[in-house]
Amino acid sequence: MKHFYTAACAVLLTTAVTAQGLLPIANKTANQRRLEAFNTPTEVERDVIWSHDCNIDSCSSWVFGNGASIVGSPWEEIDLDFECTLDGPSGPYNQWAGGTGDGTAASAMNSTTAANGLLIVDSDLFGADANYDAAWIENSWVQTANSIDCSSLDFVSISLETRYRCWDNGASDDSDKCLIEISRDGVNWPSIETFAEIDGTVDYGDGELIPSRWEVFTGYETGDGTDNPSLVEFDITSAAGGQDQIWVRFRWSGTWGYSWEIDDIQIYQTPANDLRIDNYVSYTDYFTTGIYEAGVFAAGQLNELQAAAKVYNVGYLDQEGSTLALGVNGAEVGASDPITITYQTDDTLRVVYDMSEVGSYDLTYDVSSVNEDENPGNNSTAQSFEVSYLHYGRDNGTMNAPFPAEGTDDIIALAPYDIFEDVTVYAIDVAIVAGSEDGTPVIAHLFDGSDEQYITEQYGGLFASTAELDLASQYSNDGTEDDVLWYTLVLEEPAQLAAGSVIGAI
Repeated sequence: MKHFYTAACAVLLTTAVTAQGLLPIANKTANQRRLEAFNTPTEVERDVIWSHDCNIDSCSSWVFGNGASIVGSPWEEIDLDFECTLDGPSGPYNQWAGGTGDGTAASAMNSTTAANGLLIVDSDLFGADANYDAAWIENSWVQTANSIDCSSLDFVSISLETRYRCWDNGASDDSDKCLIEISRDGVNWPSIETFAEIDGTVDYGDGELIPSRWEVFTGYETGDGTDNPSLVEFDITSAAGGQDQIWVRFRWSGTWGYSWEIDDIQIYQTPANDLRIDNYVSYTDYFTTGIYEAGVFAAGQLNELQAAAKVYNVGYLDQEGSTLALGVNGAEVGASDPITITYQTDDTLRVVYDMSEVGSYDLTYDVSSVNEDENPGNNSTAQSFEVSYLHYGRDNGTMNAPFPAEGTDDIIALAPYDIFEDVTVYAIDVAIVAGSEDGTPVIAHLFDGSDEQYITEQYGGLFASTAELDLASQYSNDGTEDDVLWYTLVLEEPAQLAAGSVIGAI
């Protein structure tokens, strides 16, 4: 099997260095990776009324089920279920989690009590068992066997440590759903036939519709993933506030995904004052500007960027004077205008900053309001990128792309780039994953993003290529070294690119 991972990095020499505004981008690809900013677990003092560490010795605390509606070959006895286990994902594409893809389990996520067990749904493993043709059956859940008393709490929140990566059959169509659901009687739950939050209500017989469903990872697309682990928190007051009994369910619905791990669950009094940086942070504010988050920008391509973070009010009081302070290399460079973020709402806060100098850019994001935050551990996050004289790069050598299946003849991993100022491209750098066969021939290509066949045909829009190069195993990357080993593949003829164009490099 020939495995090679392209970390394409176009080597550029800019022909002009001028002030440059934020330009729109054409041909956004479906697998543009969002950088997630869920918080890593921190110790927080709070009134916890129920917790569970998913210990494998207490698996009887959980009830497992699925919504399989069809029985018969080849589905019989292979319905997808959650598991109570010590292991991480075992599916054939578990390399993203540090596995080897040979059927053995990857390490479990780095949750606080991972050593004693966790809950997992392994869609990738199930997809392999079902010959990748069981989309209709991927509707599974695990729920508390016993009720939880929330009668002492007017405002109720739930938190869990978790790890998840989206695949959704490669479609980026929002078909993967990781859900938290609440029942007040252990019998009536949000419909298992629908998955949208707006449909996640329950009528307990009095005609009142109680919102009882929360989607954990909203807006995820193919390849998006959390930290290892992430701490997620949701206010479930609408269903649980003041109730003397509730049941909690974690439900997965998907179309051949990767996996979802859950551990260290807590239910507690919602704090009065708690802002958090939510599930979107971007040093280019990609969702607004359309500018891809390059790991390395070429000097002169952009002199200014806009950073953004989605901020959510986890507390039950309105948070007046909510602001985002942006730091670059240890110095504060600006802050967003103060706003009020009301209970259970969010807003995206933005700061413009200069990135015209060559060097490393270490960004820090810090949110605050006029009230003292009761959980400051979820108020900050960080990102980094570089500005280089000669390089423009999307990747940093981290192996986070899907690997080709056994018998695959060709694989193309294309990295798109915006061109903001005229440039000449001389070469493409690629990093090769360890395990690739010695002597495997590699060619790098440039593609025209404006071509009508770009990314719709395998070689649609091809306009420049390098000479063929044979791989040498000693120049591959095993993912454990700090220094990435690159091949520089020189184009047969330098490519002249005009400002406003979009290219793809593989």
